[in-house]
Amino acid sequence: MTTNAGASEFGADGLGFANKSKEECSNNNQSGEFVKFFTKELMGRLDLVLKFNSLSVNSARKIIDKTINQIGLKIKSAGANMVIEQDVFDHLIDLCGKKNVDARHIEKTVKDAIIPAVSRGFAKAKGKTLTIYLNKDKSLRCKSTAS
Repeated sequence: MTTNAGASEFGADGLGFANKSKEECSNNNQSGEFVKFFTKELMGRLDLVLKFNSLSVNSARKIIDKTINQIGLKIKSAGANMVIEQDVFDHLIDLCGKKNVDARHIEKTVKDAIIPAVSRGFAKAKGKTLTIYLNKDKSLRCKSTAS
């Protein structure tokens, strides 16, 4: 069983970057939100409670890069290429950093940002390169150019 119960105690600022030390987190094993979430009977049946470390900026970048590569492979299988401008990558980091998130939330945020932009430019994309860029209004856009 996995849960995010008690996660807010370990790091309240964006991207899962914890402000508390590992010692502070380990001292909270049987207190606070975690114990409030589960009954004492259930807590007594748990053999082990694992706390995952917060995500680093580097880890978030790897997750974003992996998700972008997955989208790129799908586009490539349809006969087009995808290029992401650097400011888009930075924008995605900023989007993910606005709340305490895990890897699944980062992946979803990236897909929710890129897929609509790609879909707008995908109709006539076969044999072309789709470039994802950041518009002045901070929305993602897609332009299609010959490969």
